[in-house]
Amino acid sequence: MMHKLGKLLVLLLTSLPYNNAYSRVEVLQGERERSRLVIDLKSDETASWILRAGPAGSPSAAAKSPQPSCVTGSLKPGLSKIIQEKTASPTDLELVVYNNDGKLVLQQNFPGSLRPSPLKKVKGAARIYQLEVRTYFAKGQGSRQQGRLADLTNERLRELAQFGVDYLWLTGIIEHGTPTNTDPDVVKGEAGSYYAIVDKWDVSADQGDLNELDDLIARAHSQGLRILLDFVSNHTARHHQTDVIGKCGLDFGKNDQPAFAFSTLNNYYYLPGQTFVPPPQRSGAGRDGVFDMDLLNPGIQTESPAKATGNDIFVASPGQNDWYETAKLNYGWDYQRKQGFYTPIPGTWLQMVDVGKYWLAKGVDGFRVDFAHSVPIEFWRYFTKELRQDFPETFLVAEAYESDLTMKLPGFSYKNLLAAGFDSVYESSTYWKMRGVAERPWTMNQTGLPGSSLTFDPEMLQKGSMLTRYMENHDEIRVASKFFNPNLDQAQRSQLGWAMTAYLSLLPGHLLIHGGQEFGEDANVIGDFAGDNGRTSIFDFVYQEKVRNWFQGLRTDVQLKLWQRYETLLKLKAQAPFNLPDQTNQRTFVDLMGINLNRFQSQWISAYVRYADSKRYLVITNTDPSQDREATLHLTRENDRDSDGVLKILGIANNGTRYIFKDQLFRVGWQPNPPEGSNGPGIPGSVLFQASGIPSGLYLGQVPKGSTMVLEVTQAD
Repeated sequence: MMHKLGKLLVLLLTSLPYNNAYSRVEVLQGERERSRLVIDLKSDETASWILRAGPAGSPSAAAKSPQPSCVTGSLKPGLSKIIQEKTASPTDLELVVYNNDGKLVLQQNFPGSLRPSPLKKVKGAARIYQLEVRTYFAKGQGSRQQGRLADLTNERLRELAQFGVDYLWLTGIIEHGTPTNTDPDVVKGEAGSYYAIVDKWDVSADQGDLNELDDLIARAHSQGLRILLDFVSNHTARHHQTDVIGKCGLDFGKNDQPAFAFSTLNNYYYLPGQTFVPPPQRSGAGRDGVFDMDLLNPGIQTESPAKATGNDIFVASPGQNDWYETAKLNYGWDYQRKQGFYTPIPGTWLQMVDVGKYWLAKGVDGFRVDFAHSVPIEFWRYFTKELRQDFPETFLVAEAYESDLTMKLPGFSYKNLLAAGFDSVYESSTYWKMRGVAERPWTMNQTGLPGSSLTFDPEMLQKGSMLTRYMENHDEIRVASKFFNPNLDQAQRSQLGWAMTAYLSLLPGHLLIHGGQEFGEDANVIGDFAGDNGRTSIFDFVYQEKVRNWFQGLRTDVQLKLWQRYETLLKLKAQAPFNLPDQTNQRTFVDLMGINLNRFQSQWISAYVRYADSKRYLVITNTDPSQDREATLHLTRENDRDSDGVLKILGIANNGTRYIFKDQLFRVGWQPNPPEGSNGPGIPGSVLFQASGIPSGLYLGQVPKGSTMVLEVTQAD
C-alpha cells in the first residue's frame, strides 16, 4: 500500500508468524528515503535474500505474483547492511530471506512513497522551456565536460522562474543507449540518442541519478516551476533492461515470445528466422558490425529473431538513415492485417501506463510525448484516463504530425488526439510556414497566416483548443544558425527568430522556447555524428557556446537586448488576452490580413487583434530581416463603414474621440508618428482615409526590420 511519506523508519523486533522458536534473521532498522533504501539486519546464520516489488507493488496486471526478484544477495552471521540507491520510490518493496535449508525466515514489506506535484496545471496558455541538460550546461566537448542535473542549482531555477517559465521540459535525461551500456554498433555518435531508451524508469547515469532528480523536482516546485519529461511512446532502444528495483517484472521484452511475428502479449514486433544486422558505421571502439544484446555476459548474444526498427522498418538490416538504434513497440496494431487488437488490453498498454504513473508519483507534472501519431489513438484514450484518475493535474503535450503519411496510424488526427485527452499538440504547420518566410521561398501573404492556423478550424475554435507554437526545438534548426537564412548575420537571424516567435506565440495557444534561443545560440559547435546541420546535436558530446558564454559572464550588448526581448515576451504571454484561447463563445482574436492582404506591404507585414474585457491590442510583425518597411494598417475595407467590425472590437468610436497606440513589446512606450500634414480627428495623426468620420487606416510609418510590435489601444485623456 502507498503512503504519502517522505521518509519511512521501521523498527522490527518481533518474530514472524512462522513455527520457529525464534527468528534467526531480523530487521533492526529499515530506512527508505525517496529512491534510496537502507536496511540493517542481524542474522544468526548464513542466509540469502531477495528484494522485489511488494504485495501492493505495481498496479500493472502484466506483473505476476509473486514478483520476480530484482536483486539478490547473501547474509553472513552477525550484522549486515543492504544499501540500494536505485529503487522505484512509489512502489512497495519486499525483502524475503531464506536460510541454507531453503526455509523462509523473513518476509518484510517496505512501503513506497507517493509524492505528486503540489502545483496545479497552468490555467490558459503555458510557457514551456526546453532544456537539454547534457549540452545546455556543458563546459566543453567530451563526456567529462557535459552537463548534469546538479547544474540546475537553485539560482538557475530561480532565474528561469523569473524569466517567465511555467514548465521546464528536461530533455534527454531518461536513461538512453550509450557506449557504456549498449553495444556501440547501435549507438549513434559518442553520446547516443536521447530517444533510444534502455530504461524507462531510470535517469541517465552520465547526468545524475534518481535521487538527484527527486531533489531537483522538489527544488523546482519550490520556485513555482513545473517539470515535464519526455515520454517516448513509439520505441525503446534495441534492448531494454531496467535495474530499478521494483520494476524488473515489467521490463520490456522480458516475457515476449519472439517466435510470433505479432502477438498482443509481446512488447515488440519480430522477424522470425532473421538476425538483426546493424548498418555499417564509422570505426570506433566496440564497433564490429555485430550487435551484442548483452555486453555483460561472455560471448555474443545476437538479436535473433530481429525486432522491427522504430521507424516502422520491418527488415532485419535497416539502413544508416533509419532509427536502427531503436525497436518499435507493439500496442496491438497488426501491420500485416492493418487491424488493431485491443481486447484484452495489450501488455504494452499496462507497462506504459505504469511508466507514466511512476514519474508522476515522483512529482513530475506532465510529459512531452514523443511521436504520438505512430501509437494507436485507442491507447491514448486509455492512457490519459488512467493517468488522470490518480493525477488529474497532468499536463500532456504531443509531438505529432498529420503530415507524416508513412508512420501515422489510421484514426489519428490532431483533433482526435486532443479529444483523447491531450492538453496540446505541436502546431508544426505554422512553424514550417514561418520557416519558409525566413528562408525566402515564401512571402508572408502567401502563408495565409494567421487565419490558416489550425487554431481557427471551426471544431478547434468551438472547443478553444490550445496548440503549442514554436520557432525552435531540438528537432528543428536554431533560428540563429546559418541554416535559418545564410544571407543574414547571426544577430539578424536571432532578431528575426525572436520576431517570428513573438508573432506565433501571441496567437491563442501555448509557447515553447528552446533553451539557448534567448541567448542567440547558433549550434556552431559541431558533433562528429550529427555534423553541421544547425541543430544542437542529441547524439554528440557538444556544448552550446552562447549559453556557456552567458553563464560565464561573457554577455554582449546584442545578447542582453535579445534576452530582454524574450523576457518581455514571456511576461506579456502570461497576461490576458494573450494567455486565453479563442473560442466560439468567447472570441479573443481577429485576423486583419483579409483586409490588408492585397496591399504591397503584406509581403512582409502581418497583423491581428487580441482582445479581452477592456484590453485591446494590435500585433504587427515585419518579417523583412534587413529593411524597415513603411506601412499603413487598414482596419476597414471601405471608407464609410466599419466593414469587418474591427473598429467596434478595438473600441474605436465614430465620435471624434482620439486614441493612443502604444507599443508594449519591441519598443516599449513607442507610438506611431503621424504622416506629415495630417491633423484630422479620429486616430490621432494617423488617418490615411476618412469618410463620414470613420477612420480606416493606422499609419505606422517605418515598421522596424525583424520586429513584432504589440500596440495597446486606449483612449486619449
